[in-house]
This record gives sequence, C-alpha cells and structure tokens, in this order.
Amino acid sequence: MSGSSEVAGETRKIDLRGHSLRVRILGDGPRTIVCLHDYSEGIDAWNEAAPLLAKLGRVVLIELRAHGYSSAPEGDYRWEDLAGDVIGVLDALCVDRTVLVGHRFGGIVAIVTALQASARVERLVLIGTATDLDAARHNSWLEVIKSGRMNGLEGIAHALHGPISRQNVEGNPVGLTAIARLAETLQKAPLTPRLAEVRCPVLVLAGQKDPLPTAPLAAALPDARVETLANLGPSPQAEDSGATVAAIGRFLA
Repeated sequence: MSGSSEVAGETRKIDLRGHSLRVRILGDGPRTIVCLHDYSEGIDAWNEAAPLLAKLGRVVLIELRAHGYSSAPEGDYRWEDLAGDVIGVLDALCVDRTVLVGHRFGGIVAIVTALQASARVERLVLIGTATDLDAARHNSWLEVIKSGRMNGLEGIAHALHGPISRQNVEGNPVGLTAIARLAETLQKAPLTPRLAEVRCPVLVLAGQKDPLPTAPLAAALPDARVETLANLGPSPQAEDSGATVAAIGRFLA
C-alpha cells in the first residue's frame, strides 16, 4: 500500500453482507467525492490528494475488496461485484449521487459503477485508466495470477514490483489473485465498447509521462474532457496532488 502517514478523518468498516470494506471519510459539503485506488494499493494511496479534495466536498476513500484491511468473498469475481461494493458503500452512507474518481484499476471499477447505477453517478474522473489490454499488460496480469497462486502476497509483490523490490502488498492473497483474473479478461472482453453507454460527463486525466494512451478512452466516451498534467507519471494524485486536484476542481466547476 502506498502513501505517507494516515490522513485525518473517520476510518471504519462497512459490512456488505459477507464481506466488509474499509473506508475513510473526511471533509463536508453537499457534494460527495468517492475515490477508488489502483490494484494492490489502498486508501492510503490518496493521502496526499484527499485533504485537498476535501476542500471540494465530502470525500470517501474506499479500500476495494481483498485490498488492505478490506475482506474478500470466496470465488471468482465479476466487474458488477466490485461496482456493487461501491453502490453498497453509497447506500450505507446515505449518498444519493456522487463524483467517482478512479485511478487505473479503480477507474475501471468507477466506469462499471456508472454503467450499473447511472442515476447515482454525477461525474467521473478517470486517472490513467484503460479499458482494454495490449499484449504486454495482459502478460503482466498473467504473471500476477501465476505468482499469486504460487506465493501469495509475496508473489504478487514480486510480479508487480520486481523480485528484489522491498515494496509490500497488503490484503487477501486469494482475493487479490481473483481480482487479477478479472482484470486479465479485459483482453478478450474489453469494456471499451460499453463506454458509449456512460451518461455522465467524464474527465480523462493523465500524467504526461504515463505510457497508457488516453485518446482511445476519451474518443469512446460521449461526453469526455481530456487533461494532461505536465511532467507527471502514472500516479499524478501522489506525485503532484495540487495539480491533480486543481484539474478535478476545474472539471467540477
């Protein structure tokens, strides 16, 4: 899990009928902004950006199933299951409509949530998100799946960060491997054809140094705005939280 020391706010578990998700809530206001992290990360990935986002409204950070301190149901997962988790958190917190901010894998979950519950999603912010897989990224997911099955969290960490990296992955190894299997299906069943069904405005946000292309995603969305953040890489919300939140603020305004 990435990020610096824990930010202020209320951190608690929300029960979702068989598993629970850790959430952190900070800020206040009529608008609710829900943030979804990338694969293998957790709510601490938003530590730099969350206090700034809280100036725009109430912020809810969700730790996806199997990640960090969130538990994981058994079996294989569908995209609708992860979107259902987000909707379950909205229900538990009595949030009627929200702005969904998703980073990479979290962006895919945000898109599916918007497709599954369009009336609940006011706007989408997709940071470094792609809805299909090229050969290299597909092979990367296959390596995560293989390593997760063989060596659990250590194997997943090595597959993601290299065999000599000391970066850890926290969570449920079986659940994280199941999520990797789900991500791998994007090669044969990309979400790109469904993007035309997204009914809300979308900000496609990316660092200039991020190798993932934003043009195909933006072109497939009916109402998309693209903004590129100069000199930043795949995680702009951590690299320059000020510039990232300023771009989100302009979009929401």
